[in-house]
Amino acid sequence: GGVVPGGTVAGRPAAAPAAADPLTEDFKAHALQVVTRKLGPIARVMVKRAAEQSGGDKALFLQKLLAQADDPDRTGLRRDLGLE
Repeated sequence: GGVVPGGTVAGRPAAAPAAADPLTEDFKAHALQVVTRKLGPIARVMVKRAAEQSGGDKALFLQKLLAQADDPDRTGLRRDLGLE
């Protein structure tokens, strides 16, 4: 099941728990800086898309963000975002 573009958080299954670790504007700004350093201006689109798809959940945001990066970049991004 993919994410429907423009889908809303209300469209999530009822069993989905509320975000245990909510995505904050500060963390999005940090992620944007990290990704911009690695990948350049495309980072803004990547962060925006991941935020829209995450429904406000930080872990899901990171998953969606990293899924957009190529394999060689993903390892460095994971480290720079504090995931390793």
